[in-house]
Amino acid sequence: MSINRRKFLKTSGLTITTFGLVPGILACSKTDTTQTLQKMTDGVIPLTREDYEGRLEKARTLMADHRMDGLLLTGGANLSYFLNMSWWRSERLFGAIINLKGDPIWICPAFELERAKEVIQFGSDIRTWEEHESPYELVKGIMKDLGTPAVKLGIGPTVRNFVVEGIRKTIQGSNIQVVDGSVITTG
Repeated sequence: MSINRRKFLKTSGLTITTFGLVPGILACSKTDTTQTLQKMTDGVIPLTREDYEGRLEKARTLMADHRMDGLLLTGGANLSYFLNMSWWRSERLFGAIINLKGDPIWICPAFELERAKEVIQFGSDIRTWEEHESPYELVKGIMKDLGTPAVKLGIGPTVRNFVVEGIRKTIQGSNIQVVDGSVITTG
């Protein structure tokens, strides 16, 4: 009778488990690995509100140095790093514009407003858009509200391309310029 490798492994695996050899083999092991493990979080102090405020202040300083009026961040590492906000990515624009004039200004789908209010820790200006409206018009309006003669909006490096292109099309003919915001996030 010929037996292939797959049948051999299947049969031997069933034999070992059927006769209870696995618990016996494991019982022979004298080393208790749980005693040798160390807690990796011992001594780690959680970030405080002041830590995030310091990060925002550093971002604003870098923005001023690069003559940037706003920095758009969407769901991902940068939103978490600067604003302690964990938000998933979707086809709907949700994010914040960090700016030189004050607290971040949030862009949120209207149906997510209540949840956003529960989790936003920095800033209370939340501008919503309905499904039939353009979130990019909100971005344009926010940048106009920040009001300088020539407005620069930095785009965070994790902002998806369809958002960037939507903003570019919406701001055509305005005094708003889209620039690379990674000089702020990497700083």
